Amino acid sequence: YHPFLINGIFSYITVILTFIGAVYWGFAFFLNNKQKAKLCYLFSVLPGILASLTFIFVSNFFLKTILFIIYFLSIYQIEKKFSKSIKIPINYLRLRFKLTFLLTVLLICLIFTLLFYFFN
Repeated sequence: YHPFLINGIFSYITVILTFIGAVYWGFAFFLNNKQKAKLCYLFSVLPGILASLTFIFVSNFFLKTILFIIYFLSIYQIEKKFSKSIKIPINYLRLRFKLTFLLTVLLICLIFTLLFYFFN
């Protein structure tokens, strides 16, 4: 158990969530509907803000890991729900599913690794 390594993982997860949100800034440029564009602009910064606040202010590794899993799964569900109305390319959703699945599995493995360390 090395806090430096685990914090490195969490900082990388924070960057990934920030980039996931940033894609929606680009989607907003191509929308004719100003209301949808405003929602895309809001959604483009929200994952980065949530991830950064979680990274900075949540000190419990287990809670932080659970929150990041929830963020990835929630954002993916939101993307699926609004994919047709904001014209998200289907290939992007396929890539996002793979990313969400991989990172969720890795974060779950991190939880089990931490549990193994703390109880042995």
